[in-house]
Formats: sequence, C-alpha cells, structure tokens
Amino acid sequence: MSDLALPGAASTWDVPDEAYAFLTSYVQLSDDFKQRVRTAYKEDPKWSLVLNELQRVTQDPDPIKPRLPYETDDGLLYSTQADGDRWLCIPESIKDDIFEMAHGDGHLGFHRAWQKMRGFVIHKGAKKLRVYIDQCDECKKNAVHRHKPYGSLQPILAPPIPFHTLTIDFVTGLPRTKKGFDAVAIYTCKSTKRIGSTPGKKTWSGEEWAIAVLRDLQKGDWGIPVVWISDRDKRFVQGFWKGIFTALRTKLLYTAAYNPQADGQSERSNQTGEIWLRHWQNIHQEADWDEGLAPMQASLNASVNVSTGDSPHKLMFGVDLRMPWNLLRQAFVGSPQASRQDADECAKYAAMVMKKQYDSRHKPIFFQKNDFVYLRLAQGTEPGYVWPSRNITRKLTQRHIKCRVIERVGRLAYRLQMPPELAGAHPVVSLQHLERAPQEGDLSSAEPPSTFDPRFPEDTDRADVDAVLDMRHRGRGRGRRKQYLVRWSGVGNEHLEWLDEDNLVGAEEKVLEYLQDVLHHTQEFTN
Repeated sequence: MSDLALPGAASTWDVPDEAYAFLTSYVQLSDDFKQRVRTAYKEDPKWSLVLNELQRVTQDPDPIKPRLPYETDDGLLYSTQADGDRWLCIPESIKDDIFEMAHGDGHLGFHRAWQKMRGFVIHKGAKKLRVYIDQCDECKKNAVHRHKPYGSLQPILAPPIPFHTLTIDFVTGLPRTKKGFDAVAIYTCKSTKRIGSTPGKKTWSGEEWAIAVLRDLQKGDWGIPVVWISDRDKRFVQGFWKGIFTALRTKLLYTAAYNPQADGQSERSNQTGEIWLRHWQNIHQEADWDEGLAPMQASLNASVNVSTGDSPHKLMFGVDLRMPWNLLRQAFVGSPQASRQDADECAKYAAMVMKKQYDSRHKPIFFQKNDFVYLRLAQGTEPGYVWPSRNITRKLTQRHIKCRVIERVGRLAYRLQMPPELAGAHPVVSLQHLERAPQEGDLSSAEPPSTFDPRFPEDTDRADVDAVLDMRHRGRGRGRRKQYLVRWSGVGNEHLEWLDEDNLVGAEEKVLEYLQDVLHHTQEFTN
C-alpha cells in the first residue's frame, strides 16, 4: 500500500499505491517507488544530464571535489537547499502523480498546492503546476469564474414602423387585487417606445394571457404586431397562444435560453413600470395596483425616451398629447414621418453606444464545432440550467458541466449536445453561460512543444519562437528593460507571452524581423 512516511513518523500511512507525503527535510520511500523514479531518470533529459555530470565528478581523480547543488543517495537525485534540506528531484514522467496528490485533495488553488509540494523539485514546476490546475476538469466544473462575462450586445434592429415589433415580459409576485390579479404583462413598441400593460394571473395559461393581451391591443388601437420578442417564457409556448399568432400570420421570435444580450427592452420597461407603480401605490394606499396601470401608461408614454429623444406620443401621433402637467398650447408637427426618421436614427446611435459600453465590460470568445465547453449551472434562485437534485444543498452543487458544441446559432448562442443529466433541456445556450474547456487529448496544449536547437545542445527543453508581435518597456531608471510579445510554435494566440529581451537568446532573427517590419510601416506612414 503505502510508499511514503512523514518525517519522524513511527509508522507508515495506509494510502493508495504510488502515493507520497510532502516533506520538509527527507522522504522515506518504498523500494517500488524508488525503482520507478530511478527508471524515469533514464528517460528524463534534464535529470539524466545532472546524474551523468555527478557521476563524472565522482570519478574525477582530483581529491578536492567541487561543491555542487545536487547529490545522489541510493540512486535518487536530490537538490540541496540553502538551509541544508534535500529535496527529491521528480522526473517529468512522474510529475502528474505529484501534481495530483498536491492538488487533487480538495482541488485547492496554485499557492496551496505549491506549498504542499515543498520537498520535491520539478523542472519549471511552478509553471507546469499552473498549467495542470488550469486544465483540471473538476476545477472547471466547480470554479467560480471572476473574469468579465463573455459575449457582446446584439442590438435588435426593428424598422421605424409603429407597432411592427413589440417586446413583452411579465412581472409576477404582485399583491393580489380585488379582481384576483397578481401579475402584469408589459409590452413595448421598439419603434416609438410606447408602453402597454395587461393585468392577469400567474396561473393563467398561454391562451388566457393571449386573449387578454390581444383584447387590450385592439382596445388601444395598437393593431397586430408583425414580430413579438419574448424571453422564451413558458406562457408563450403553451396552450392556444402560438395557434392564435399563427392564425394571425404573426411571427413569434424566441431568444436563446437565458440570454440577456439579445434584448433588454422588456426588462427595462418592467423595471420602469415597477418603480412607477411602487410610487403610485405609496400615494394611493387604499387602491389596488391594477388601478394604476392606465395612469402609468399615460405618464410613461408622455415622457421623453432617452434613446429616441422624443416621447412615444409624439412619435406615434406627431404631437405631444395634453397632460395634467402640461396645459400649454401644443406645437403640432407638420410631418410625423420626419420625427419618426429622426427617432429611428437616434435609436440606432443609442444601440451602438449601448454596444460599446456593454462590450467594454465583456470579454470576446468564440467556439468551433465539436469544441468542448463548460455550461454554467444555476446557483440559488438565479435563472439558468439546474443540476438534477441529488440531495445536496444548492451551495455545494456542481457549478459547471461539460458539453460538446454542435453548431453556432447567430452571434451570441451555441447549440450544445446536452449530457444525460440535462436531457430535455433547451440546447441553444447563450455565450455568457459557457466557459472554454480543455479539448480531449490536448491537456498539454497550453505549453509550447520542446524542440532541439543545435546551437544550445545543453538546453533540452527549448521552445521555438514562431513570431514576435509587439514590444514594450517595463520599469524605470536602471531597472528599465525591454520586453517582446512572442507567439510560440505549435500553440495558438491564447498562449502569447511577454519575455525580457535577455530571455530571447536564439530568437534574434524573429526580433530583427519584427523591428524591420515596424520600421517599414513607419516609413510608409511618414511618406
């Protein structure tokens, strides 16, 4: 069973085969583990070079031996530390076993795992441990990601025609009124920003909601929209709702599941309506909230919309309707079409400003067909995909699950091959709920492949520089140094790295090519 024992321990631990303990001074190893390490040394270019050199020094007839940072004991290679401790040198082929024991217990982060590795030496161990943890499948499934959300805003481009495109959403959980209403549907015209509302019950079927909304649309002379935009609320896909709009030749557009990037109009209208009703209810505490829907619509539709620069009334009727707070003479607009055109241009510009602001806070990412991704699972009461109950508290449930990309749907969503645990779930998922996963058989892709350079025969772990892409300076005064951004051969742009000029020995041609290219472009610009 056990290969190792803790320093000073009276007996050996009963741990799985090939396991080890992390030590501060010495390691007690079983004969089997010792033989594994000795055999691996022969195939390891770094440690075999050190062992051969130690053997050569040992055979040197000079009685005064040089002081070296390594020593051997029972065929094992140790690195001598400044405090006198001896750390066991681990061959490359065994490093994953060491990493697994350091990181696998609890899947803690780099610093804790690195502390557990005290007593072992792995060539470029810190860098390789970071890569190992970054590629850990269990960590990806349960990690809390702290980068910017992925994706970019996709503005919905509606023609400048009143009532052509309407967004709709529901506010539920409201106090029950005398008429039994506890929910409200709020719909907004994308062109004029005109708002409408229909009270109802959260228990209503799709047919009941459809009949109520259509009745209010016809009562208010809204007409029948060409396009509805919804958030795939189940009320839109059940019952008689879809049949009504199919009969009316109205196209029902669905956004991807849980995709806030596709449209924010309904959510903003909901928030504005809720705030208005809250203030109205505080003033009219004896009345029910559904009695405030009519004055809410009148108030909001008479207010100037930030994105269009005009009120919905003016864009719809060409005139600002008389309101209690404005009894002055109204200036009738000669051509409502001109105002609508200006409003459309203002809305387009507002959409681009929104996109710029949104994209500045989000990180772009794209996936290819058959790529593996992690789907983020919902935590607590947030919307999203929920892991099937396994009698585990929501706080400790798995955070991500691995899926394969089938195809890209539009710009902001992907169709996934759902795992059996999520069978029946909607397969089209918003980009912001996905994380890149390590591809099968490619766990070492994050590290450039080693190559042999005859100019540096002693460096057996050398990576080729494919190209130099940029230059910068770091530090001040005497500490000022020049750095180059390099792309390694055999890996993609996701592994670009800044290196000091002194660390680019052997890549002088790539640096010269970059400098000549910069000079060429500078001359073209000045000419």
